[in-house]
Amino acid sequence: MSGSCYLSFTVIIPDTVTIDLTELSADVSVSANLLSAARVFSTIDGYDDVTGDTIGMLGYRQSSPAGLHEVVDLADPTVNIDRGANVIAGDFDNLTDTTITFHLPWLDNSTAPTCQADLDNLTLKGKVIPAPSTRAAATWMMSSERVPSVSE
Repeated sequence: MSGSCYLSFTVIIPDTVTIDLTELSADVSVSANLLSAARVFSTIDGYDDVTGDTIGMLGYRQSSPAGLHEVVDLADPTVNIDRGANVIAGDFDNLTDTTITFHLPWLDNSTAPTCQADLDNLTLKGKVIPAPSTRAAATWMMSSERVPSVSE
Protein backbone atom coordinates (compact mmCIF):
# COMPACT_ATOMS: atom_id res chain seq x y z
CA MET A 1 0.00 0.00 0.00
CA SER A 2 1.14 3.46 -0.77
CA GLY A 3 2.01 5.86 2.05
CA SER A 4 -0.39 8.35 0.49
CA CYS A 5 -3.46 6.15 0.95
CA TYR A 6 -6.11 7.91 3.04
CA LEU A 7 -9.80 8.65 3.38
CA SER A 8 -11.25 12.02 4.37
CA PHE A 9 -14.84 13.10 4.84
CA THR A 10 -16.51 16.23 6.13
CA VAL A 11 -19.57 16.61 8.34
CA ILE A 12 -21.43 19.92 8.41
CA ILE A 13 -23.55 20.59 11.50
CA PRO A 14 -25.89 23.56 11.03
CA ASP A 15 -26.69 26.12 13.70
CA THR A 16 -30.24 24.76 13.96
CA VAL A 17 -29.15 21.57 15.78
CA THR A 18 -26.77 20.51 18.54
CA ILE A 19 -25.19 17.08 18.25
CA ASP A 20 -23.02 14.79 20.37
CA LEU A 21 -20.99 12.49 18.11
CA THR A 22 -20.69 9.08 19.78
CA GLU A 23 -18.74 6.72 17.53
CA LEU A 24 -17.08 6.09 14.21
CA SER A 25 -17.10 2.47 13.07
CA ALA A 26 -16.24 0.36 10.04
CA ASP A 27 -15.91 -3.22 8.91
CA VAL A 28 -12.25 -3.84 8.08
CA SER A 29 -10.63 -6.65 6.14
CA VAL A 30 -6.93 -6.75 5.25
CA SER A 31 -5.07 -9.38 3.21
CA ALA A 32 -1.92 -9.17 5.40
CA ASN A 33 -2.26 -9.89 9.10
CA LEU A 34 0.12 -7.28 10.49
CA LEU A 35 -0.28 -3.62 11.39
CA SER A 36 -2.46 -2.29 8.63
CA ALA A 37 -4.89 0.32 9.91
CA ALA A 38 -6.13 3.87 9.60
CA ARG A 39 -5.38 6.40 12.31
CA VAL A 40 -8.43 8.60 12.95
CA PHE A 41 -7.91 12.35 13.18
CA SER A 42 -10.34 15.27 13.04
CA THR A 43 -10.20 19.02 12.73
CA ILE A 44 -11.41 19.19 16.35
CA ASP A 45 -8.09 17.93 17.72
CA GLY A 46 -5.97 18.53 14.63
CA TYR A 47 -3.37 16.50 12.74
CA ASP A 48 -0.10 18.14 13.78
CA ASP A 49 0.96 15.65 16.47
CA VAL A 50 0.69 12.20 14.89
CA THR A 51 0.54 10.29 18.17
CA GLY A 52 -0.96 13.00 20.38
CA ASP A 53 -3.84 13.92 18.05
CA THR A 54 -4.88 10.34 17.20
CA ILE A 55 -8.49 9.70 18.28
CA GLY A 56 -8.20 5.95 17.66
CA MET A 57 -7.53 3.42 14.91
CA LEU A 58 -9.65 1.37 12.53
CA GLY A 59 -7.93 -1.79 11.32
CA TYR A 60 -5.43 -4.45 12.22
CA ARG A 61 -2.80 -4.36 14.88
CA GLN A 62 -0.43 -7.32 15.29
CA SER A 63 -2.27 -10.65 14.78
CA SER A 64 -5.83 -9.31 14.65
CA PRO A 65 -8.55 -11.74 13.55
CA ALA A 66 -9.80 -11.62 9.97
CA GLY A 67 -12.82 -9.43 9.31
CA LEU A 68 -13.12 -6.91 12.13
CA HIS A 69 -15.90 -4.54 13.10
CA GLU A 70 -13.86 -1.70 14.55
CA VAL A 71 -15.28 1.10 16.70
CA VAL A 72 -13.62 4.38 17.68
CA ASP A 73 -15.44 5.84 20.69
CA LEU A 74 -16.06 9.57 20.25
CA ALA A 75 -18.25 9.96 23.34
CA ASP A 76 -15.35 8.93 25.57
CA PRO A 77 -12.21 8.65 23.43
CA THR A 78 -10.11 7.93 26.52
CA VAL A 79 -11.18 4.26 26.18
CA ASN A 80 -9.63 3.95 22.70
CA ILE A 81 -6.43 1.90 22.82
CA ASP A 82 -4.54 4.11 20.38
CA ARG A 83 -5.77 7.49 21.67
CA GLY A 84 -3.31 10.34 21.86
CA ALA A 85 -2.81 12.60 24.88
CA ASN A 86 -4.44 15.61 23.18
CA VAL A 87 -7.80 13.83 22.77
CA ILE A 88 -10.17 14.11 25.73
CA ALA A 89 -13.75 13.21 26.63
CA GLY A 90 -16.17 15.94 25.57
CA ASP A 91 -14.29 16.89 22.38
CA PHE A 92 -17.28 15.77 20.29
CA ASP A 93 -20.10 17.02 22.57
CA ASN A 94 -22.51 19.91 22.00
CA LEU A 95 -21.45 20.52 18.41
CA THR A 96 -23.41 23.17 16.54
CA ASP A 97 -22.74 25.51 13.62
CA THR A 98 -19.48 23.77 12.79
CA THR A 99 -17.74 21.78 10.08
CA ILE A 100 -15.63 18.78 11.04
CA THR A 101 -13.32 16.91 8.71
CA PHE A 102 -12.24 13.40 9.63
CA HIS A 103 -8.94 12.26 8.13
CA LEU A 104 -7.94 8.59 8.10
CA PRO A 105 -4.41 8.01 6.73
CA TRP A 106 -3.67 4.32 6.23
CA LEU A 107 -0.63 2.75 7.92
CA ASP A 108 0.80 -0.46 6.50
CA ASN A 109 3.68 -2.32 8.12
CA SER A 110 3.06 -5.57 6.27
CA THR A 111 5.78 -6.87 3.99
CA ALA A 112 3.25 -8.26 1.54
CA PRO A 113 3.85 -6.73 -1.90
CA THR A 114 0.13 -6.70 -2.67
CA CYS A 115 -1.57 -5.98 0.64
CA GLN A 116 -5.22 -5.09 0.13
CA ALA A 117 -7.55 -3.41 2.60
CA ASP A 118 -11.32 -3.14 2.53
CA LEU A 119 -13.05 -0.52 4.65
CA ASP A 120 -16.81 -1.06 4.45
CA ASN A 121 -19.89 0.27 6.24
CA LEU A 122 -18.17 3.38 7.56
CA THR A 123 -20.67 4.78 10.07
CA LEU A 124 -20.64 7.97 12.12
CA LYS A 125 -23.12 7.87 15.00
CA GLY A 126 -24.38 10.66 17.18
CA LYS A 127 -27.37 11.97 19.03
CA VAL A 128 -29.26 15.20 18.60
CA ILE A 129 -29.48 17.23 21.78
CA PRO A 130 -33.00 18.63 22.08
CA ALA A 131 -33.34 22.36 22.50
CA PRO A 132 -34.86 23.53 25.78
CA SER A 133 -38.61 23.23 25.43
CA THR A 134 -40.79 26.29 24.97
CA ARG A 135 -43.23 24.86 27.50
CA ALA A 136 -40.57 24.74 30.22
CA ALA A 137 -39.68 28.37 29.51
CA ALA A 138 -43.36 29.36 29.54
CA THR A 139 -43.92 27.51 32.82
CA TRP A 140 -41.00 29.34 34.39
CA MET A 141 -42.33 32.67 33.13
CA MET A 142 -45.82 31.97 34.51
CA SER A 143 -44.52 30.86 37.88
CA SER A 144 -42.40 33.99 38.17
CA GLU A 145 -45.37 36.37 37.79
CA ARG A 146 -46.88 38.11 40.80
CA VAL A 147 -49.95 36.28 42.10
CA PRO A 148 -52.72 38.62 43.29
CA SER A 149 -53.65 38.27 46.94
CA VAL A 150 -57.19 37.45 48.12
CA SER A 151 -57.74 40.99 49.48
CA GLU A 152 -57.17 42.70 46.10
